[in-house]
Amino acid sequence: MSQRIRSAAVNGETRSLEREQGKPVDLPQGEVLAEPGEVIPNVLFLVSGMISLLTTMQDGSAIESATLGREAVFGVLAALGGHRANTRAVMQIAGRALQIRAGDFRAVVDKNPALRHLVLLSSELTLVQMQQTAACNALHSVERRFSRWILQVRDRTDSDEIELTHDFVAQMLAVRRPTVSLIAQELQSAGLIRYSRGRINILDREGLERVACECVEALRTKTRGILRSLGTAIAGYVRGLRQQAANLDSSGGGDDSPLILNERGRPYDRTALYRRAVRILTEAGLGERASVQLLRHTYGYLAYKRS
Repeated sequence: MSQRIRSAAVNGETRSLEREQGKPVDLPQGEVLAEPGEVIPNVLFLVSGMISLLTTMQDGSAIESATLGREAVFGVLAALGGHRANTRAVMQIAGRALQIRAGDFRAVVDKNPALRHLVLLSSELTLVQMQQTAACNALHSVERRFSRWILQVRDRTDSDEIELTHDFVAQMLAVRRPTVSLIAQELQSAGLIRYSRGRINILDREGLERVACECVEALRTKTRGILRSLGTAIAGYVRGLRQQAANLDSSGGGDDSPLILNERGRPYDRTALYRRAVRILTEAGLGERASVQLLRHTYGYLAYKRS
């Protein structure tokens, strides 16, 4: 996602949604967002950072089964009813998110077809990751998995510097700490990374890509395909809204014309609202979080009421 989109999410767009139903929150590294069996009370739209979903065993051991970044939504299945976590969710990389109460999110999704599409595709994205990661954990060497994992974090953070300890990495990959130390030393000797005091610096990204397994590109390709589907759906949704606005404006208004209201029941100027949504799509090119930016402008404003 471009810096422009991220900046908009952290600033005006987050404040706009906060006034309606959500609020921006800081999520420190290591914070546990959910444990298996717990009801998920809030939905999180990540602006930055990365969440690890861990499958846990009775003896306390765990392995990472999927990661969520800016392209996904944590707790999205809350839109379908009271949702309980199936995995432990931990903030792997500290970040920020827009937090919405699950009940409020569910009410909004019921009214908004674009958000319903987001729920389905975000769920599909998580499932695809779990399937690919399961195969990777079973079939690929620790060295290739570690390289894949570093690149996954890089894709989500847009930074060549990653703050993570050996202990944390060992838990994600379900290996012993000395194994992580040995592989990190090998990658460092090859000039691919530099590791010191819980910080990994990527020195040669192309070289790391060659060492990593095929799952890196497989996950990227599948993610792009799903996001493209979401973008297409939202573009069609906006075209429909623009046509509705044109029809309403050409009719000259009148007492029987529906008004677009916010959650407080106050009318919004239709033309300005639709132009704003279209501008977001155009500037962002429907990349990664562009769909969420659009929804932040439109959801809650699309309840129709006769004047």
